[in-house]
Amino acid sequence: MTKQELIDQFLRQTEGINEVDYGDFKRKVGAYLARLEEGLGRRNHDVELTCQEIKRIVVFNPRGSITEARAQIGVLARRLRDQM
Repeated sequence: MTKQELIDQFLRQTEGINEVDYGDFKRKVGAYLARLEEGLGRRNHDVELTCQEIKRIVVFNPRGSITEARAQIGVLARRLRDQM
C-alpha cells in the first residue's frame, strides 16, 4: 500500500467512527494514527509535525467535540497526503 493510500485509509477510518463518547473516539483515532505512523516509516520533519498536531488535537480537545476534532483531523490528514 502506498503512503497516500495509507493516509486515505486513515481518513476513511476516522470519518467512519460512530462513537458518541469522546474517550472512545480518542482511543480509536489513536490506534488508527499509530498504524498510519508505522506504515509511513521514516518521515520528514513536516510530516512528523503534522502527525504530532493530529495527536494534540485529539488528546487535548478542550470541548470534547467529536465533530470538531474529526473536521480538524481531516484537514491535517489531507495536508499530510499533500506532503508525501
